[in-house]
Amino acid sequence: MTALMHESPESAWSISQLDEVVWEVWKAIELPEGYRAEIIEGAIEVSPIGRLAHARVVNRLRNALLRFLGEGQYASYQGMDVIHQRRGWIPDVIVAPEDLEPHADEDGLGVNAAAVHVVFEVVSPGKRNQERAESGSSVSTPEQASPST
Repeated sequence: MTALMHESPESAWSISQLDEVVWEVWKAIELPEGYRAEIIEGAIEVSPIGRLAHARVVNRLRNALLRFLGEGQYASYQGMDVIHQRRGWIPDVIVAPEDLEPHADEDGLGVNAAAVHVVFEVVSPGKRNQERAESGSSVSTPEQASPST
């Protein structure tokens, strides 16, 4: 640690170099079944895939979107990597063009974020999601997400 304190500014890594290292590690990471890795705020976050109740809600949402979108030019996708500037997320459901081939990221790992029209993330009540909501992330409770009648 002491050596790092005495490095000259010229030898310090730039943010873009650190982002590149995180990106390369994320691309190469091999996770055990049942886990996923995302790059969130410059760090690799590994988390378990949702439980049965979570999967049930996600599937209901995706099925409703499939019915709503019909045979149009957009489709809903589940478990798709969304890539933006050396960062990768795996939202629960996205809506993007039916033909994703022209929108694949340069490494072929997922879809470019610019092609994604809407992202859905199903969250459970809990301390971590409360902290995200308080920090300004757009997390809504089911009551907030329900349409007004």
